[in-house]
Amino acid sequence: MDTMKSAVLAIAVGLCEINLAHAQSAQPAPPTPAPASSPAAPPTATPSPAAPSQSAVTAEANAHVAEADRLFKQGVASMDARDYVTACPLFEQSQRLDSSSGTLLNLGDCYEQVGRTASAWRTFQQASEVAQATGRRDRVPVAEVRRDRLLPRLRQIKILLPSRPVPDLTLRLDGVSLPPPWWGAPLYVDPGVHNLRANAPGLAEYATNIEAPRPGETAVVQLPEFALTPDIRHEPTSAPPPPNESSSTRSDPRMIAAIAAGAVGVVGVVTGSIFGVRSMSKHNESDKYCSGSRCWDPRGVEAMDQARSAGTVSTVAFVIGAAGLGAGAVLWFTRPSESESGALGVRVTPTSVGLHGTW
Repeated sequence: MDTMKSAVLAIAVGLCEINLAHAQSAQPAPPTPAPASSPAAPPTATPSPAAPSQSAVTAEANAHVAEADRLFKQGVASMDARDYVTACPLFEQSQRLDSSSGTLLNLGDCYEQVGRTASAWRTFQQASEVAQATGRRDRVPVAEVRRDRLLPRLRQIKILLPSRPVPDLTLRLDGVSLPPPWWGAPLYVDPGVHNLRANAPGLAEYATNIEAPRPGETAVVQLPEFALTPDIRHEPTSAPPPPNESSSTRSDPRMIAAIAAGAVGVVGVVTGSIFGVRSMSKHNESDKYCSGSRCWDPRGVEAMDQARSAGTVSTVAFVIGAAGLGAGAVLWFTRPSESESGALGVRVTPTSVGLHGTW
């Protein structure tokens, strides 16, 4: 019982001291890499020909610490006002300028408040490591308790590779490169949709969006084989095989004859229709001056003759048209195979359509 009381007392003391992190922390340590993206390191100044003096370096470091402390206090004020959306970026900026276990504890708490459980777990883990490295062992149990409390709420994604090895494969989850030891291992992710991309030199990129599973569950993503096959747009295309001249030569005459016969048939039908209409028109005109075969006006005789001539032309044209269409159909549907040979032609006369050639 005394041991439990001592542990609870240590945790309570650690929580009370979080807001004094920047004033009490010893030497700042760089952030420890985590399974996903961690706060980026401060940008490195471009080297100049002349090395800066010790006083200039100290002044710049003090300016970073002061700015980090200002951002930290703004973050704490936003947390007190329950404005977690504003507080989290402030703690992130403060941590980039001056790493501190106290800032990490507050940042992890902020992530937890907005539902970013995986980010909170990683941040509490990092806070524990930084606290040990900087001699703030009183904060270690605080960070570990907060970290372990999140375990039942964490969501995981497991990425399985294709069965066929892919040389120089790279995987990126939400823009963060995943090292090979993490491939096939469960990865903690925040709630929401996550983007996965797989790349390899000379291969087509595979990209997909993954919905995080429910708390305590793992979503398994299998990279498909087809997504990692060479991009056919970059492959040299082989030239098409040369055409078979003998085959095309043998099939062309009959095809041409079929088209020609069909054209003659269409012309015949159209011509027959035109002259048929003309014949009917002249017959109607002759009825004004004739009764049967008797006509009392020369105009009736002339109209009767024109009607008969048009009727004759119409009949012949219809016969030729029907014959042409029939011959064209026969030629088209009875074209020879590659082993057959021969040449065909169409002979058209005023009263008939005929075929000539060898079969």
